Order: sequence, then C-alpha cells, then structure tokens
Amino acid sequence: SSNLFHIFHNLGGNVLTLEGDTGDLGLGGSPTSDLHIYQGNNGGADGIRLQNTNNNTWIRMYVSSSSGDLRFYSTAEGTDPIAAINDMTGAYSVLSDRRKKQEIENLKFDWNTFMKVNPVRYSFKKDSEKKSQVGLIAQDVQKLYPEIVNYYQEEDLYHIKYAELNVIAIKAIQDQQKTITAQNQVLQDQAIIIKSQEDRISKLEKLMEKLVEK
Repeated sequence: SSNLFHIFHNLGGNVLTLEGDTGDLGLGGSPTSDLHIYQGNNGGADGIRLQNTNNNTWIRMYVSSSSGDLRFYSTAEGTDPIAAINDMTGAYSVLSDRRKKQEIENLKFDWNTFMKVNPVRYSFKKDSEKKSQVGLIAQDVQKLYPEIVNYYQEEDLYHIKYAELNVIAIKAIQDQQKTITAQNQVLQDQAIIIKSQEDRISKLEKLMEKLVEK
C-alpha cells in the first residue's frame, strides 16, 4: 500500500528501502534521492568505501558530523583524512600537515624553466561541441616540472596536478618580489646620492653667487 519495498532488521530498522514509483533506493532509511545512504557516525569506518579486490587498496568517503564536510580517506593514511570538501563553500582542501611530511626542503626556482611553461587553448577530441578550453599539455610540463604530472599506465594517459602550479606561482611571486625590493633599494640609494649631489650643487651655486657679488 505504501509502494515501498523494505528489508528490515529488528535492531537496525529498515536496512534497505526501495520506492516503487520513483525507483529511489535508500540504505539505512527512506530515500529522498535516487540513491540515499544513511551513514553511521564512526569517522574511522563508516561512509562509502570503494575497494580494489586485486590489492585491497581503497578510498572511503564520509560526512563529518562535527563539521559537515565530506572527507576522503585512503589505504595509505587509514583513519586520517587525505582531503575534504567544505559543506558551505565547496572549497577543496588536501592533507598538508607538517607532521605527515619528511625530507622537507625549500623549493628551488628558476625563471628560465618557469618561462618555458606554455599555456595553450584547445578542445577535446571527443567533445562534439568543440568547446574551447585553456590549460597546459602534460607531456610538455613533465619535461619542466615532473612532480606535478601523473602518468596512468593502465590507460596510457597523462594528468596534470593543476593545484600544485599555484605553489610554483607563489615561489615565482616571492622571487620577483625579492628582485623588486632589491631594485627599490637601489633606487632609494641612488635618490639619496642624487639628493646629496643636488645639495652640493646648490651650495656651490650660492658660493658662486657670493663670489660674483664681490
């Protein structure tokens, strides 16, 4: 009569609910979307987990009850989140805690390398609308900054980690600012020298005027 199909457990209630008229599927409760999952509150285990049966590596998604963020976990970090999406702004953040890193060293920067990065305009071959895109070519970037290029052997495809370009851009701005600061200091020193010379010339002119008057 309710047009619903339930799998029910006497302790957990409705384990699965399928709506007959919409086809919406709910796990752990009644669905209000095509697929509606009611997760538990255990950040270390609950949520949605996708696992590879070949080597048991996995990625897990979990909505935090404290912040509302969507958090991502992986085989590598276990119960420590590797990334998160803010539930208010949609901002994406990744794990960057100093305590998780080793062999930390300052990024070396070279303008000659940076200036070889070639932004291009293109469209994807499978895009029937041929929408214009802007970006970089991964194979070209790999020659300059191999750390920000991933190669996926299964598909024989190259990907770029665009977010890490921001780090290089920050380093470029810092390097440029050092140059600007140094140039400003030179200009200030030159201004002081010029002012000193102008003062001397002014004194000499006054002295000459007095001599002429005599």
